[in-house]
Amino acid sequence: MNKIKALELSLATIVSVVLFEAIAGTIANSLVILSDAAHAAFDAITTLMLLITTRLAQRPPDENHTYGHGKIESIGGLTAGLTLLVIAAILMYESGSRLAFGVIQPQPQLIGFLAISYTLCIDFFRIGVLSRSKEEGSVTVKANLYHAIGDMGSTMVALSGFYLATKLGLPQADAIGSLILGIFLAYLSVSLTSSSGMELSDAIPKKTLKEVQKRISDLHGVMEHKELKARKVGLKYFVDTTAVVPEYVDLQGAHEIATRIENNITNLLNNASVVVHIEPYTGKSSLRSKIEGTTLAVKGVRGAHNISISYTERILHIVLHAQVDAELSVEEAHRISESIERDLHREVGKPADITVHLEPFKHRKEKRDSLLVEKRLEETVKQLTEKGTGVRARGVSTYLSGGKRYVNLELTFDKDCSVEEAHSISSEMENELRSRFDDIIVTIHAEPEKDI
Repeated sequence: MNKIKALELSLATIVSVVLFEAIAGTIANSLVILSDAAHAAFDAITTLMLLITTRLAQRPPDENHTYGHGKIESIGGLTAGLTLLVIAAILMYESGSRLAFGVIQPQPQLIGFLAISYTLCIDFFRIGVLSRSKEEGSVTVKANLYHAIGDMGSTMVALSGFYLATKLGLPQADAIGSLILGIFLAYLSVSLTSSSGMELSDAIPKKTLKEVQKRISDLHGVMEHKELKARKVGLKYFVDTTAVVPEYVDLQGAHEIATRIENNITNLLNNASVVVHIEPYTGKSSLRSKIEGTTLAVKGVRGAHNISISYTERILHIVLHAQVDAELSVEEAHRISESIERDLHREVGKPADITVHLEPFKHRKEKRDSLLVEKRLEETVKQLTEKGTGVRARGVSTYLSGGKRYVNLELTFDKDCSVEEAHSISSEMENELRSRFDDIIVTIHAEPEKDI
């Protein structure tokens, strides 16, 4: 049975109890039966309010309520809790008054016992119906179930008090039982009011939030998460978070990670809308630098370059070139390659496919030879510009990077020299320099000769 039908049936039965007990209490002159009828009347009013709010809560989202109308149901639960608190206060006040000032002796009328028996049957029926509907997790159905339990306790008090007062002449028993019932109802009302108020204030239980955090942190590919926000509207959770992923993860990989986060949280909370924002890791120590450092730390490695990183289907792919001494045997070089792979697996700490390409290390000349090369370059440029071509060198700069020498020349040409002719002369000079020097990259900047 859905919660709407359960609340409608509960309301109809409560109204019948109110009418029967009000008539029976008046005829039997029993204040405890009339009090129980008043309790049932309050319960009927509260159930009507819960029914109205539950119908409103089932409306779909609209332009003014983009999260839906679930909060209305929490308002219904809060109202029911406060109403229970009022009932509890009235019962405790009446109990105290009767214990202090005495009570009116009720008449042992049969209709009084019939009314109480009928009420007990209705209470058991309501509890059974609402308990089955409570599995849906509705706050309003839960509130009405608490009311039904409270009604049954109140009816048992009424039965005990009416019997002891009319058959044994002990009206004080009714007052004591009512006081106990008032305390019980106060506890239920505080519990319900607290839970409904928590939902209205967007509070989430710490246990639930920690479990959500764990579902995100334990996911492969997530380095960290931040700005986690969660709220509950009715029976649905809304979760927003930011996940930080490695800088090498492409758009497809980021989408896969976000999808897995959404599925993990949805499986945990059953009914949830999850929004995941992906950010790349921007820490000082990138994975690329870690790979290079780990590789260079392996004994026998003389250099590392051409590092390639990609992430597909939850697997990290790493390709790199490592330089070793050219005189090493293939077996010795293979041991170095295995050491690189082993250390990288340990450093990465996640499933990875690592490919190491070994190449011979070319020994570089001593730094003091660099000065000789620069001197030879300047002399060569001077010779080439003195061939009567009308070209003059304004400046020569050179530097080493990545095992190659870069040479930048600033040449001046006659103002009337065409672009085609200047390009031809520059290309000829570049080719001449490359033929005389190894691993050289030449860049020529051409300018017109300025008048003095």
